[in-house]
Amino acid sequence: MSFETDGFEFLFQDIDMEYLEERLEKYIAFLAAAVQSDDDEAFLNDEAFDEADKYYNGIGVTTDYEEALKWYRLSAERGNKFALYRLGEMYYYGEGVDQDYSEAVKWYLRAAEAGHVFTPLRLGEMYHRGEGVEQDYNKAFNWYRRALALGDPSAEDRMAELIEELEE
Repeated sequence: MSFETDGFEFLFQDIDMEYLEERLEKYIAFLAAAVQSDDDEAFLNDEAFDEADKYYNGIGVTTDYEEALKWYRLSAERGNKFALYRLGEMYYYGEGVDQDYSEAVKWYLRAAEAGHVFTPLRLGEMYHRGEGVEQDYNKAFNWYRRALALGDPSAEDRMAELIEELEE
């Protein structure tokens, strides 16, 4: 893979481009594996989830987070791990609801239990920073380790940051 800087070389002068390309390749492979899981087909054909996505992303309708929330909840009640994760994101960022890290953690935990691959990293970050939960480096490390086992390349960096903090 070749990484083009298109005239912005000065922005990349202190960056190890080989390392960056390697990380990008790992991340692309992780994303590709995440969307090609065999058990995801039923979830991706969920009409409630599709309806939620339309309102969340403003596809053919005006963006309406509150309406999206309603449809994501319906999809989540059916066990859709993508909807469980999205509800966590909506509470984490305060989209259509008041920002509530504790509520986000509840949804993320359900999404992780359902097998959503992006969730372990987010939970690790939340335990690492104490967002919505009591700060707990052991739990953060365990969630990062789980994310790494699922192939999330960002988990390596988060684990390294945590270890560095513990060594200070």
